[in-house]
Amino acid sequence: MKTTDESFGIISIGTDFPSCEMSIAEIAKKYNYDLEFLKHSLQLKTKRVATKDDEHPSDMATRACKNALESANISTDEVGLVIYTGLSRDYLPAWSAAMAVMNNLEIEGALGYDLALGCVGSVIGLQNAKKHSYPSHKPYALVVCAERWTHTISPNKESPTASLGHGDGAGAILLGPNSQNPISSEAYYKSFPDFNDKLLIPAGGTVNPPSQETIEMNMHYKKAKKWDFKGVVEHYVSSYSEIVSGALKNDNLSSEDMKFLLINQVPVQIRSALFKELNLDESNTSTTFEKFGHVGGADTIIALEKAIVEKKIQKGHFVIASSTFSTFGAITVNCKKANSIRTLKDQLGEKSAA
Repeated sequence: MKTTDESFGIISIGTDFPSCEMSIAEIAKKYNYDLEFLKHSLQLKTKRVATKDDEHPSDMATRACKNALESANISTDEVGLVIYTGLSRDYLPAWSAAMAVMNNLEIEGALGYDLALGCVGSVIGLQNAKKHSYPSHKPYALVVCAERWTHTISPNKESPTASLGHGDGAGAILLGPNSQNPISSEAYYKSFPDFNDKLLIPAGGTVNPPSQETIEMNMHYKKAKKWDFKGVVEHYVSSYSEIVSGALKNDNLSSEDMKFLLINQVPVQIRSALFKELNLDESNTSTTFEKFGHVGGADTIIALEKAIVEKKIQKGHFVIASSTFSTFGAITVNCKKANSIRTLKDQLGEKSAA
């Protein structure tokens, strides 16, 4: 077995989205919300909604991985690791989305597993891929996240309003040796275990197994505990500031060395406050919420593809950061050559939807 070297990093990006696009007006009508209120609170124009039989998490994840592989001209025979980091699955565990992707792509002789810790799972996946030992003939890894979140929104306004901005889609990162964008070996994390149940789906586990009663009580949709928005902003800004600084320090870097920051597609108020705290502006990031909504751990992958297409990624260090209420994580990428990450968007026009 061959342990990865310091050149191991991002090779290419792939994304996939459902064909159905829902406007903010359609969202307001479906969930019986005031349109102007939603426009102001969400600042969302459209999002993608999975409606077809081939738009389950494993389907979207498979296509995102295929796009990443095709853009880099890498064969599935060269893939030694597949990590799925989404929360959405076609079936409950022990069924594995990573195994489904490997089966769909006919990837053999590789390790595949699911990693679930909310949106921060993608950062953990990148770190795990870096530390993995690969056989010389299979030196590449896929870290992929897919979410089909729209079906978890209650039609009776019992889900938090913010969840109306949750969309469906997938993003995949192909990693390998001799990359112009090596990732750090060490990510930086901050956890708040007591926040673990701030947002959850109450039924379906062992505490409230599925039953006619849980269905009638709408317990299979997202629910959130009450928390004032000011407190949410403060929590995210302080936590993101710490993990970004921590990730940079892990690589003996300062905030002045950071050229670009990718974060979850959080509300604009949080992003604005965070960038003010870090002395950054919109030129230092890529946002996709307005068009695609919040797609979990895939957010940073989708936003990275958008940044590449817009030629915003310049030579220097950038940070990928993701979070849940309970855990925040960040990892650095050393871009040695601007726009060296490949996407199908560059090569095949509009094949990639981001």
